[in-house]
Amino acid sequence: EDVFDVVVCGNDLERKKPAPDAYQLALERLDMSADSCLAFEDSHVGLSAAREVGVPTVVTVSDYTEGEDFQGAKIIMSGLGDPEQPCEILGGDWSSQLPVEGYASVAWLRELYAANM
Repeated sequence: EDVFDVVVCGNDLERKKPAPDAYQLALERLDMSADSCLAFEDSHVGLSAAREVGVPTVVTVSDYTEGEDFQGAKIIMSGLGDPEQPCEILGGDWSSQLPVEGYASVAWLRELYAANM
């Protein structure tokens, strides 16, 4: 709780993903607009929920979700990467811009967002 300003979990909601309720509640609690933040998801269901309220979404795929349809994601990545294990850009609207460091740092995500929004 010391790391995040707001935490929304299933117990806070009547409807779970793919309903957008979690994102709507988080935006309300943060007093933010949907286009002023990024969502991080790993499934089509999560992407659908974020897109329904207009939150730009970064998708990281897993072995379980790699075959899902992520159309509409701003960027689709093999993971967020780290200095020892770089990530791979798999697609998305922002896919032509690769992480310079080989991983999705906060600074790189801010630059990517600023260049595209």
